[in-house]
Amino acid sequence: MGFTRLPIPAGLVPPMCFCGDPCKMEMSDEEETFRRRYWICANWAFDPPEKAVMKGGLEPPPLCDFEEWIDAEVAEKDREWFNEMRDWNKEEGGGAKEGAHQRRET
Repeated sequence: MGFTRLPIPAGLVPPMCFCGDPCKMEMSDEEETFRRRYWICANWAFDPPEKAVMKGGLEPPPLCDFEEWIDAEVAEKDREWFNEMRDWNKEEGGGAKEGAHQRRET
């Protein structure tokens, strides 16, 4: 699952993962779950730094696979936006996810 790490809003208490540590909040960038927020183990090295990959290991190593959705479904405006970007990107000859990231960042 692709993700974007998010700050935890005031008043929202993160659950404890299987490791016993508070989870971190992230947001999906996959089509089926686009922009849905979820909790994930804070110790999970989901997107390790390039240096760690080059060494042949993950630092820190994944400790558990705790994931829990915060948002029940993809918001209609996000679904429409993703579909527009996918269609736009098809016209431009690229992939939907790449186009979505490029347009969202500008």
